[in-house]
Amino acid sequence: MSKLLENTYPIQYIKPISLRDGTVVQLRPIHPDDGSKYKSLEKMVSDKTMHNRFLGIVKINDQLINRFTKLDYSKEMAIVAEVIDGDEKQIIGIARIAAEEFKSAEFAITILDAWHGKGLGGLLADYILKIAKDLGYRTITARVFNTNTSMIKILDKYDFVLKEEDNNVLIGRLDFDDEFHCLTLNW
Repeated sequence: MSKLLENTYPIQYIKPISLRDGTVVQLRPIHPDDGSKYKSLEKMVSDKTMHNRFLGIVKINDQLINRFTKLDYSKEMAIVAEVIDGDEKQIIGIARIAAEEFKSAEFAITILDAWHGKGLGGLLADYILKIAKDLGYRTITARVFNTNTSMIKILDKYDFVLKEEDNNVLIGRLDFDDEFHCLTLNW
């Protein structure tokens, strides 16, 4: 299914990008060593952002951190967006695809509140959807609250078909065809 061999760290997905305001951001696959950075993310995002990402209230704990940072890269991927903050690198966003069933994966993005509105979500979407295609996925789904206009714009940009799942959650579905291409990153 995948072009990745075994479960080696996929360095081919490390890429610098620039946001609209000129900020340079490093995109790279998440690494198990990112656990401590992941835990600090909860303090840097609002309850609304966490609620939108997880479709409810979630407390970041060690089990969840392990699940999100220790990946089988041949089946799923999480791309972090990092900036240099003083002497340290800070994760400011994460895009994830996780296998649901054969050749199908679920897609989600989290952006730190201070970085909303800078174009990072769209760039992460471009990147992770290209990786999903590289990994052999044919269908991508996303669940989103019907009030999450930023994520709905991203889903609309890629022609996800949106259907109401229940009274406040939409499910989006994107089926890749041979013509799929990323819109904003040069491949």
